Amino acid sequence: MSEYRINVTVSQHGHDPDNGVAFLDGFMETHPEVGPSVSQNTADGTLSVTFALDAEEPNEAFEQAWPVFRDGANASGLEATEILSVNVSRVPVEEFETADAPEPVSA
Repeated sequence: MSEYRINVTVSQHGHDPDNGVAFLDGFMETHPEVGPSVSQNTADGTLSVTFALDAEEPNEAFEQAWPVFRDGANASGLEATEILSVNVSRVPVEEFETADAPEPVSA
């Protein structure tokens, strides 16, 4: 199983700074487990949400992402708007051999 980062960007709602807060609140209310993060561009009016999912491969992550996005976007209270982009990327994970693993540090 790998971790995938999903980024979805929508149009229009980014002009109003309050919409970024509403968008994040919608995702935190419905799917806090995916660690949503929202960014917005007030100049071009876009809002983007990024979150992470575990999946076997990118297509599975993409399929899992839609209910998460739909739930969060609907809970935000913002009207549906055009989806400008969707990006699914695998999060690289460094794997250590037992002998190469870092030693624990005492606190």
